[in-house]
Amino acid sequence: NWTANQTLPGGNFSCPREQLAKQIHAKYSWAPQALILRYVTQFGTQTWDLMEGASSEADLGQAFSEQAGGVYQREIDYLMNHEMALTDEDILWRRTKLGLYMNDEEKQALADYLKEKLQQKVVNLSQVS
Repeated sequence: NWTANQTLPGGNFSCPREQLAKQIHAKYSWAPQALILRYVTQFGTQTWDLMEGASSEADLGQAFSEQAGGVYQREIDYLMNHEMALTDEDILWRRTKLGLYMNDEEKQALADYLKEKLQQKVVNLSQVS
């Protein structure tokens, strides 16, 4: 099995997860610690890429939920752009398990956002051809 000897994306760190979370939180001290720890658990060192350019909570975009440290537009966009997660089911249940923490209203807001975002991508692609 080739994956036995391969580092997964974001898994290229040599310190414990909590230590990496502390390093990232030191740079982004305005972000909730629970959010940074969840990002490190989910994305590993790619958390640096996810957070790049953010200087306040407002830079994380729309807040879909306060659960699990917060569920923000920036994370959803990252999942769409870097992991090809294009449906609410994929994001809520396969990629993150955030569906365990979000209520129905929050899940619907996320589904509506994804639908709008995908429609924008289709329009943009149709303008290219």
